[in-house]
Amino acid sequence: MCRLKQRISYTSENLKTMFTFNHFLRSKAGLLLSALFCVVYYLPAYPQTHADASRWKPWIISDAAQVKLSSPPGKEQTQKELAEVKEKNAKRTEQILYQIKYWDAGSPAYRWNEIAYSLTTFENFNTFLREPMAWMNMAIYDATLLAWKAKYNYHRKRPFEIDQSLKPAVNPPGTPSYPCEHSVTAAAAAHVLAYFFPEAADSILKLAKEAAQSRIYAGVQFPSDVADGWKLGEQVAALVIKEAKKDGSDKPWNGTMPGDAKLWSGP
Repeated sequence: MCRLKQRISYTSENLKTMFTFNHFLRSKAGLLLSALFCVVYYLPAYPQTHADASRWKPWIISDAAQVKLSSPPGKEQTQKELAEVKEKNAKRTEQILYQIKYWDAGSPAYRWNEIAYSLTTFENFNTFLREPMAWMNMAIYDATLLAWKAKYNYHRKRPFEIDQSLKPAVNPPGTPSYPCEHSVTAAAAAHVLAYFFPEAADSILKLAKEAAQSRIYAGVQFPSDVADGWKLGEQVAALVIKEAKKDGSDKPWNGTMPGDAKLWSGP
């Protein structure tokens, strides 16, 4: 069985291990190529020092009205969600704590670049040439800009800021809670990758849901932060995929090779 089929058959847990391991096996040339594709992913990684990130120019989204995001819940619903967060905090297992730490590594886009990098191989050369990592990072970037705009528009406090008995399982973020930046990133990245790699779509989306839910268990997001963040990322991904479909990759080549005997035409 080829390596691609082996990857497709893996569970989500095996996929995470494989993605991390394969990340270090690639050539230096491959790393450089990936870095060029993914330089965009670093830009919104430090919102604490870039509160004006919402004013940065997006890649695909021409009008913020293209994406719908409702207002965060009021005080009564927030209290109900707070109780849910506390309940999930009390149910943390070693496996859940591992998931929390795994997805909290680096910026929200860090793991998704590992995953996309491992999926993008020469085994499917046509997909490789379409540069799925670049499209994924454009989706993450645009979705993140919209997320920061909403965060500083609503200034929703995080669960542990409202109830100090909650002890976050990660370093407490210093940014507003709504919407969840990890959920936004996961949905944007996963839906774009699922489009380019449909054979692995189920596993990719399962990982994305895990990434989003880990923030509730970590005590740093409300369920509505995660749910609405997912919707935001999903909408942006749909717009990015729409643009990606215009690359002409589905059109057969109808040209002819030059007949000059002096020109190389292959074996």
